[in-house]
Amino acid sequence: MSNHKRRITGVVHSVSEAEKEKMRDLKKEGLPYSTISKIVGFSDKTVAYHIVSGAKARKRKITKKWEKKPGGRVRKKLSDFNRVFSVAVKKNVSERTQLHYDSKPNMRIYKKLYGFLNKKGGIMAEYREVLEKLWLGEDNENRTDFWTKCVLSGRDINLNVKEEEPCCGAFDHQLPRGRGGSNNIDNCQPLDALINYMKHDRTNEEFIEICKEVLTYQGYTVNEIED
Repeated sequence: MSNHKRRITGVVHSVSEAEKEKMRDLKKEGLPYSTISKIVGFSDKTVAYHIVSGAKARKRKITKKWEKKPGGRVRKKLSDFNRVFSVAVKKNVSERTQLHYDSKPNMRIYKKLYGFLNKKGGIMAEYREVLEKLWLGEDNENRTDFWTKCVLSGRDINLNVKEEEPCCGAFDHQLPRGRGGSNNIDNCQPLDALINYMKHDRTNEEFIEICKEVLTYQGYTVNEIED
């Protein structure tokens, strides 16, 4: 689909100027939106919104169109709810690629950390640093067990499995990148993959407050446990 015809719908998130510049540079290299979104950590809609010429004006035009109608916002949300989404089928990796992954006991966690750091080139130094942060003082050079705790839910998670597998863990930016958070290991925390998805671009404190609201509304009493 050509840039001037690309329609931007759905949720769009704010990004920093540095991230916008990086998106533009990646686009100049000829990369598709789906690839750019994986590199910068934002949805392809957000990427397209910030780098496609005239996208913001078209987004505002669509929003104003809905706002002029009675109950426009409600109707727009209902339209989004009823929209049929086609889920992309993941390509099967080659047997050779699969053997490559299976032969390295730390490949999955290494790949997740690579995505967190958003960095080109080797990340062995950061890899050792994050292992030392999660499993302080242990034999991390020969580590094959990557189970730990989700820092928000307390769930047992495995950082070395694919997303579709049970108990999958993820690396999360404690302070989201879109709000000025860095890719430093100090800003890295292990979360259950589902919790990470739900937290989205919120801080830990904001996410916890939302959870409290849900529980209170559902009739539960929320008490903080003292250490």
